[in-house]
Amino acid sequence: MEWENKPGHVYEVTRYRVKYKDVFNLKLLYALLHEWAVEENFGDASDQKFPEAMYWERRLDGGIMEIWAWWRLARDPEGTSFYRYRMDVDYHIVAMKSIEVVHNGKKFKTNNGEVEVNVHCWIEIDPGGEWREHWLLRHFFDMMWKRVLYNDLLARKKRFLKKAYEFQEVIKNYLNLKQYTPKSELFDPQKGMYPQE
Repeated sequence: MEWENKPGHVYEVTRYRVKYKDVFNLKLLYALLHEWAVEENFGDASDQKFPEAMYWERRLDGGIMEIWAWWRLARDPEGTSFYRYRMDVDYHIVAMKSIEVVHNGKKFKTNNGEVEVNVHCWIEIDPGGEWREHWLLRHFFDMMWKRVLYNDLLARKKRFLKKAYEFQEVIKNYLNLKQYTPKSELFDPQKGMYPQE
């Protein structure tokens, strides 16, 4: 119950990095994570309204590419505007090139390279300044913070932490990386390889 958790401040939830170097399909990975963000109400399905802050691409000789992409996802949790969930997702793809692989007797166009996804999650407290700037509410904030709001923040932190690790699970499941939770079924196959029918 420290000063930095008062209105207008942020409360860090988690940060993690997923790094992978091998064959993967960037287009399918990007679409899968975009779809997750839309399903969780962190962004709009239309590309014009999706909160992609930056996309940078550099092409080198031999078809090798480097890509940076930043997503600045945000949403208000259900039932309150006192908190705002924020999730920064930074992609860095290095030495990526297009290749063809044979899987179960079929040839696929895919990518090879190194992908790194950095995720930083936090909860913003009173983002609109409703308590901080209100002539009456700002006098009662300390009492409300100690009795109700701080415990509510901790409960919301646990729920948001669960969502953040669901996002990590989606990434790791798609790239077929080791996880510490049971694997759930993907809508898209791992690494973009469709099973033989």
